[in-house]
Amino acid sequence: MPPTARITFTLAAALAALIFVLAACESPTPTPTPPPSPTPTPEPTPEPTAVERLAWFDAPTDVPHWIAWGALRRMAIDDEPLSQQIASLEWVIDGITAEEAGALDDLSWLLRENPDIAVTALNLPWMATNGDITPDDRRAIRAIRATADADAEFGAELAAYGWLPDGATTDEADALETLGEIVAPGFINQTATGIGAMRLDRSDGGALPSISPGRLEFALSLSQFSWMQDDVTSPESEFIANLSEFTETVGSHHAGAVNTIASYDWIQDEVTTEEIAGFQLLSNSLEYLLPERPDALDTVLAYEWLRDDIRVEEFDSIRALGRVIKQYGADTDEFIGALVARPWLRDGVQENEDRLLDEYNIHLSYERVPNTFVPSRLATYPWLDDGIADIELMFIDSAMNFYREFSPIAPETANAIIQNSGLDPDSLEDVMYAFWNFRRVFDVSDSVYDGDLTSDIARLPWLFDGLEGVEGWWLYEYAWLLRELDGENEELARSLLARPWARDGISAHEREWTHQYRRLLEETNEKNREDALKFADLAWFQEQIGFLAAGVMGRLASAAFHNESVVLEEDWPADGISESDLVLLIALLDAQARSEHQYRDLLEQNHIAQRTVTLPLAGDVELYVVRHTEFPDDDPTLNLMEQIMVQLEEFIGVPYPRNPSITLIIEPSTRAGETPQFGVAYAHLSHVLISAPRHNPGFHLAIFHEMSHMYWGGYTRAPVWWNEGAAGFLPDIARDALGHETLEERHNQLLWDTRNDCWHRGVANISEYYHLQETQPLVAQDRGVCVYAFGELFLMEMYLLLGRDATSAAMRQLYLDAQDSHWFDEVTDQRIYDAFRANTPDEKFDDFRKLFLRLHGGSRVDLSESAP
Repeated sequence: MPPTARITFTLAAALAALIFVLAACESPTPTPTPPPSPTPTPEPTPEPTAVERLAWFDAPTDVPHWIAWGALRRMAIDDEPLSQQIASLEWVIDGITAEEAGALDDLSWLLRENPDIAVTALNLPWMATNGDITPDDRRAIRAIRATADADAEFGAELAAYGWLPDGATTDEADALETLGEIVAPGFINQTATGIGAMRLDRSDGGALPSISPGRLEFALSLSQFSWMQDDVTSPESEFIANLSEFTETVGSHHAGAVNTIASYDWIQDEVTTEEIAGFQLLSNSLEYLLPERPDALDTVLAYEWLRDDIRVEEFDSIRALGRVIKQYGADTDEFIGALVARPWLRDGVQENEDRLLDEYNIHLSYERVPNTFVPSRLATYPWLDDGIADIELMFIDSAMNFYREFSPIAPETANAIIQNSGLDPDSLEDVMYAFWNFRRVFDVSDSVYDGDLTSDIARLPWLFDGLEGVEGWWLYEYAWLLRELDGENEELARSLLARPWARDGISAHEREWTHQYRRLLEETNEKNREDALKFADLAWFQEQIGFLAAGVMGRLASAAFHNESVVLEEDWPADGISESDLVLLIALLDAQARSEHQYRDLLEQNHIAQRTVTLPLAGDVELYVVRHTEFPDDDPTLNLMEQIMVQLEEFIGVPYPRNPSITLIIEPSTRAGETPQFGVAYAHLSHVLISAPRHNPGFHLAIFHEMSHMYWGGYTRAPVWWNEGAAGFLPDIARDALGHETLEERHNQLLWDTRNDCWHRGVANISEYYHLQETQPLVAQDRGVCVYAFGELFLMEMYLLLGRDATSAAMRQLYLDAQDSHWFDEVTDQRIYDAFRANTPDEKFDDFRKLFLRLHGGSRVDLSESAP
C-alpha cells in the first residue's frame, strides 16, 4: 500500500472510531441501576446505520472507497438523513469506482455549501438508479459544483438543464466543464486529493479567486443559448471550448468584447462547422488588438457582417485582417485605427477588399520596408470608402512596390511622392504609369551612367507635389533618351534636368519636345545625330518649351525619320530666335518633307502673313500663313482661319487649342517645273499644309476641315470615323452660321453621298466598315470615303435629333476628358455612345437608340441598357 494511502487509511480508521464514539454518546442517558435481579438481561446491540451496513465500510481497502467513505462521513455530519439516503443507492452499495467516489466527493461539498443544488443533483434519475456513474456523469457533477462555488445561481441553472436527467454525454460534459472553466479558471487541471476526487484551491483560505463580472455575465449568457438548453452536440461543445478560450485571451483584457460576441445572432441561434471555423479566425484576429487597441477592437466587433452570420467567403477577410493587424502591430495608431474604421470594412468585405488586405500583408513581408508609411497613407484615401475598384487595387499595389523599391535609395523623394500622389481617383492610372517610369529612369541611370544621375533625378522639384500623367510620360521619354545617349553626352543628360522648364513642372509641350528629340536621336544618321546633339543646346530650347518649340522638334524628327538632312546645316542663330523664326522653321521642315525643290524655294525666298485674333475663351491667338511667293491682295487664308476659329470655339465651348496657328501654302517649284497638286491638304498637330487657292478649287472647305482637326485629329486617339466626321461636321455648323450652306442642304447632300459611296457598295454603317477592315482590308481601303461620310452623317443626325446644346455638350465632354488625360486615354466607341446617351432626354431614348444602331451598328459598344 502506498504511504499516502496508508496515512489516509489510518485517518479513515480514526474517523470511523470517532463516529462510533459519537454514536454511543448520542444514546439515551442511563437511569440508576436497579437492584440486581436474579437473572440479569444482556444490554441490546445498537442497530447499524445505512453507512455501517455497506459491505466495504468496515475496512476500505483502496483509495476510491476511502474517498467515498470520507464523503459520506461529511454528508452524515451535514445532513444525516440525506447521507443515509445516498448510502442506500445500489451503485454505492455494490462497490465504489473512481468516478462514483469523485461524484460522492463533489456531492458532499455541494451539500455543505449549496445544499439546494445537491438535492437537485440527487434527484437526477441517473443518480438514483442502480446503474453506475459514468465518467461523463461525474464530470458533469464536478462542473456543476465548480460553477456553484463561483455563483450559486449559475450552478443551479446548470443543474436544472433539461438534458441532464438522461445522463451526460461526452459533449455535454465537455460543455459543462468549459462553462465551469470560464467562471472558475483552472479547476479542470487542479491537483486532485485522490482518484476522481477534487478540492478547489482557495487562495485566501475560504473563497475562490475573484471572478470578473464580465466573465460571469458571459458564461451566464452562453448557458442560456437555445442550443445549450436542448442538448449539446459535438460542434456545439467545440464551439463552447472556443468561446472559453476567447474569454482567456480577450476577455481578461476587455470584458465588454466577450459580451458583444455573445450577443451575435449566429452565435445564439445554432452552431455550424462554418461558424466554428469563422470564430476561430475572428478570435485570433481580435487577439492582436489587445491590450493596446481596445478602441479598434470595439470598431471591429461592431461590423454588421460579423454580427449577422459568418459565411465561408468572409473567412479570407477575417484571416487577412488578422494578419495585417498582427504584422503592423496593434500600437500603430495611424494605420490600424484608420484601417478598421473604413466603411468598406464595416459594410462587408468584397473580393478586391480581400486582395487589398493581402497586398498589405505582402508589403510587410519584405524586410526592406523601413516603416508602415505607405499603408498608413493609403488607408486614409477617401476613394477607398465606397469600395475598391480594380484600378484602385492596382494603384495600391503599384504604390507599395514603388515605395519598397525607392525608399532605401531616395527616402525623401519616395515619401513625398506617396504623400502627394493618388489623391484624385481619376488620376490613379496616370500616377501608376509615373511610378513605373520613375523606376525605368533609375534603372537606365544606374546601368548607363553608374547612378551618377540618380541624385539629380530624385531632386526634381515637381516630384514632391504629386505625380501627374504628363510627368509620368516625360519620365518615360527621358528614360528612353538616356538609353539612346548610351552613356555618352552625360552633360546633355544632366543639362535637361537643370533647365528651368524641366524643373517647374512638365507641360504637354515639354513632354512632346522630349519625345520628338528622342525620336530625332533614334532615327538620324551619324551626321544628323551630331547636328541633333548640337540642336538641343540652342539657347531657345533652354528657358521654356512652348507649342512652337515642340512643333519644330516634331518636324525635325519626321524629316530625320525619312533620312532627310535637317535644317541645321543652315546658319540659324544660336539664340535670340523669334516666334516668326520658329514659324518659318516649321514651314521649311514641312516643305522639306514634300520635296527638296520646295524646301529650297522657301529657304531662299519666303513671306509670312500674321494676324492676332482675340477669341472669347482662348484670348489672343496668333495666326500665321507662310508661302514662298508674295501674297496676292485678295488672299483669303487669314480671313478663313479666323472665321472657322471663332465658330469652332463658340460651338465646342472650349478654348481654341492651337496658339499660334500656322498654315503653309504649298506652291509648285518654279525651278523644277513641277505641276500643281490639286486639293492637297494635311493637318499636323501644330499646323496645316494646303495647296495654294489658285490650284485648289475647294480651298475654303479644306481650310475649315483642317482647322477643325486642331480639335479633333489623330492625336486624340479617337476612331478615325469620329475624327474625320467631326472635321466634316464642325465646318457644316460654321458654314450654316456664315450663310454659306444650310444644315438642311448639307444633310441632303450627305445622304446622297452616303447612299452612293457606301450603302450601294455594301457598307451599311460604321460597324460594317469595322468588319470590312478586319476581313477585307483592301476593300475597306477602297471604301475609305465611308469613314468621312458616316462620321459626318452620324453627328449631323444627332444634332437634328438632340439639338445644338446636347450635341455640343457631348462633343465637349469627350474632348475635355481626353484633354485631361493628355490624350493618353483612348476615345472609344463606347465613350462616344455614353457621352451622347448622357445628353439624351429619356423621352428621346428610343429614337436615339434607333439612330445609333442605324448609323453605327453597335459594334464595340454595350447596348444592353433598356429604355427608361
